[in-house]
Amino acid sequence: MRKWLALTAALSLALAIAVPVSAADSVRINPFRMTEATANAGDTVVLEVGWGACTKGLDLAFTRAARVEWWIDGVPFPTTPVWTKPVPETAVDPSSCMSGTLTGWRTYGQYPTTFAAGTYTVSVVMWTIHPLPDGGDYDGDGKPDLFSGPWEAALTLTVN
Repeated sequence: MRKWLALTAALSLALAIAVPVSAADSVRINPFRMTEATANAGDTVVLEVGWGACTKGLDLAFTRAARVEWWIDGVPFPTTPVWTKPVPETAVDPSSCMSGTLTGWRTYGQYPTTFAAGTYTVSVVMWTIHPLPDGGDYDGDGKPDLFSGPWEAALTLTVN
């Protein structure tokens, strides 16, 4: 059973149980992919980050090493994302994977919650506890590039 968060004007925060939810019954927001989002009060809002890699194994390695912190209007919002299973996706840039594969893998860290009506700044920072590759060589030196972050992003969420 889910516990829901009612985010009040005073920003009283409560923890919610993180369970994967389908896109049909939720509004997914990812500050790395959007700058604005809209939801209705009472909607399930899924705080989401993602990672893409050239192999399923590299994607899984990322989920074990990733750390994610969220803030709502500058106030820390404790979460523990539930990582989806890596899913295959067609590579946007086939030359990005050193292996030459045309299929990449993507996983999402998701945390469902709810918001009261209002406008919020939703911020996230993501990093890994040690550097790791995604299988690409973006600097052209012939070696897989290592990533560790931190990566930061924010969006404005309007809840009607």
